[in-house]
Amino acid sequence: MLKIVRMDWILNRNAILMNASVLGAFFLYMVWRGPERPMVFAVFCSLMVSFLPLPIVTREDKFKAMGLGCSLPVARRTIVMARYALSFGLAATGILVVGIAAGWMPNSVMTPGLLFRAGPILAALSISTIGLALLLPFTLRFGALGLMVALVGFQVLGIVLFTVVQLRGPSAGGGLGDMIARGIMGAHERLGPLGFDALLVFFLMVLVSASMAVSVWVFQRREF
Repeated sequence: MLKIVRMDWILNRNAILMNASVLGAFFLYMVWRGPERPMVFAVFCSLMVSFLPLPIVTREDKFKAMGLGCSLPVARRTIVMARYALSFGLAATGILVVGIAAGWMPNSVMTPGLLFRAGPILAALSISTIGLALLLPFTLRFGALGLMVALVGFQVLGIVLFTVVQLRGPSAGGGLGDMIARGIMGAHERLGPLGFDALLVFFLMVLVSASMAVSVWVFQRREF
């Protein structure tokens, strides 16, 4: 699997670094002008970092490289595992680099003491993990088209929920939001900080395992 990860990195490193440079410009702007609340910064950056592996998908579709990779004497399951390892590795590295830059850069609106706490770090890792776990099965099955399908699907879901809230009145959205917030706060109070964090980590592990299983299933049935 490590050889496949190394191959993906070598073939796509220039595109990934270019993508990282573009995202880095937005991060720099946020460091100087962005929100002073570390949780908001962590969530936004983790969403952006989740898109770091996207050049691999777009280049594979452009050059038809995935079919060539599947022709190698490597199981498709290994290719999927390598893609997950590289994607999560890039996301974790991006979060670490952004946190270091935001905490120690001159004129930053945030400090290392605010960013490098359990709350912001766990929130950033959770958001990026959920984002990658939802996107990777689509991209491995349909390539760049799968990315568009996933993003459009999430937007349509958001529009449907917004429409339902508007038709049923603001109380419907407020009630749902309050119910979710109360559930999270209640679980945090009952389990305590350590117990709640352990439950969150367990949930993320289950989500990633399910995402990998779906990705392996759809990728093994993909024709090139």
